[in-house]
Amino acid sequence: MSEIIFGDKKIFAIRYVPGYSVKESGTHFYAYLHFILAEQVLGDENESCYLLTWLHSVKQLSDRIKNHFDSFKNKEFINRSDSEIFEIVRKANQSEEEYNPKYLHLPVIENSIWNSCFISIDETTNAWLITLTEENGNLKFI
Repeated sequence: MSEIIFGDKKIFAIRYVPGYSVKESGTHFYAYLHFILAEQVLGDENESCYLLTWLHSVKQLSDRIKNHFDSFKNKEFINRSDSEIFEIVRKANQSEEEYNPKYLHLPVIENSIWNSCFISIDETTNAWLITLTEENGNLKFI
């Protein structure tokens, strides 16, 4: 099957390759769906996903962006490098013994920032730790 790209692979796109269906107590559709950021496919290109789960997760993310854009920002992100912002978000969901020693100087903020900024779509992103934060009115994937 042929690959279809929605968007600009150099910036942000969605990769779609039609998959297969399974008939059990109804028909279940699978496809190869991945985000592409700066020409990097997130996840294993050969890993399929359950189409409805992927679409539902992306819809939830889209709704969060539209309706709760402020949840992607935090005053602790201001004047920080991408790696520092990433670690601040990560720290919000870690116990103290898990903190990266290189970033002990960074603040520990409320767990809600993890819930807002951590991105998980389905199996296609499980091997990736992706954050989505706000910077100057734009969204930034790290």
